[in-house]
Amino acid sequence: MLLKKAGDKMYHGEVVRKIRINKGLTQKEVYSGIVSKSYAIEFEKGNHSISATLLLDILERISIDMDEFLYISQDYRLPEQADYIFRYSKYSNDHDLPALKQLLVELQSYHGKIAEVRIAEVRSRIRIIEAVQKTGKYTPLSC
Repeated sequence: MLLKKAGDKMYHGEVVRKIRINKGLTQKEVYSGIVSKSYAIEFEKGNHSISATLLLDILERISIDMDEFLYISQDYRLPEQADYIFRYSKYSNDHDLPALKQLLVELQSYHGKIAEVRIAEVRSRIRIIEAVQKTGKYTPLSC
């Protein structure tokens, strides 16, 4: 079955349908007391939107939280900011210089203040790790 796309992503209703079917739940089990049967059908087809409150009620019925839902709706990829934080933290904590340098190269293709801050952050971490590897200790610069 082809899914309607909103840009690169499934509509929320289509994601709920995918999860509901994977969990073996009926529409009645999920939507009863939340929205009508006809609304549920159209919502799952991507033809209706739904309020955040109702979406949270539906997610509770299918036993997932909003973070997991968003992760699934983005084709099991982290949002850009979460991906950056995860990668930066992991590479920094592992003292993985090649991975940090690759991250720096990737960041240099972006523009704007956020990119500039991230570039400075990664450069700084690279310098710190290189200094520790060279001298065995970290000595912050005095101002």
